[in-house]
Amino acid sequence: MKRKFEGVVTSGVPIDWQGYGWLDRETLSDLEGVSDIPFRCVVHPDYSCTEYDTKLNLFTFGRIEFRVPVTVIGPPLSVDCAGYEGDFASLIDDYRRRSGLFLALNLPTEPNTAVARAQTLASCVFHNRFSSFDEYLAALRSSYRRRILQALAKGSQLEVQRISNHEYTDSMHELYLQVMARSVYPLETLTPDFFRRFKGEIYVFYENGTAVAFVSLLMDGGNLNFIFGGQDYEKRDRLDLYYNMLIFILRYGIEHKVK
Repeated sequence: MKRKFEGVVTSGVPIDWQGYGWLDRETLSDLEGVSDIPFRCVVHPDYSCTEYDTKLNLFTFGRIEFRVPVTVIGPPLSVDCAGYEGDFASLIDDYRRRSGLFLALNLPTEPNTAVARAQTLASCVFHNRFSSFDEYLAALRSSYRRRILQALAKGSQLEVQRISNHEYTDSMHELYLQVMARSVYPLETLTPDFFRRFKGEIYVFYENGTAVAFVSLLMDGGNLNFIFGGQDYEKRDRLDLYYNMLIFILRYGIEHKVK
């Protein structure tokens, strides 16, 4: 007789949930009601994870569209971290008792278990070995350094300020929605309340007192995680907003001695 699935699935965050990073109880509780992805928590003696249902296009990078229902084992927001903790082999063994297709995102290492593996969207991890941003610039090849200096010159009139999360405005959220509208692979659309309750830091880029971009940062031990929050696409190229947002994140991480 086929063994039953042993994980305990809940639609809310269990009181005794022991998550980490983006999967801690506070963050997941904040996501309830502010994300358009209804997620579930799964608790097992050997693992815990978050999961949600979606329809995945099997030809994501092609011109053909064929969508199938898939249960995603991953964080219910667009961040580059795994959606589980504990023993991955036990998780896979348990999920094989369920019917359907399952996709585990952002595995930190190649799991030593018989599952199909594939690369999805690229991730870039910056290993910080610099004592200052100037030292980082000096270590770059001249062409890369020139590109950064060009971006800084274009954005020289930008003023960056940290705001209290409750000061996050609907007009700032419109910058976020501009990004979502242009995203090729959107996972979820967050409401303004997510950013207002966000436990990290929000930094807003102003031009002449008007918000034109923002980033959200979260320190997790020795790591700095970030969300490119939003930007004004009409001003993106003139102010080189994308590069200036990325440069700000790099500078912040170096100055705060993150790993």
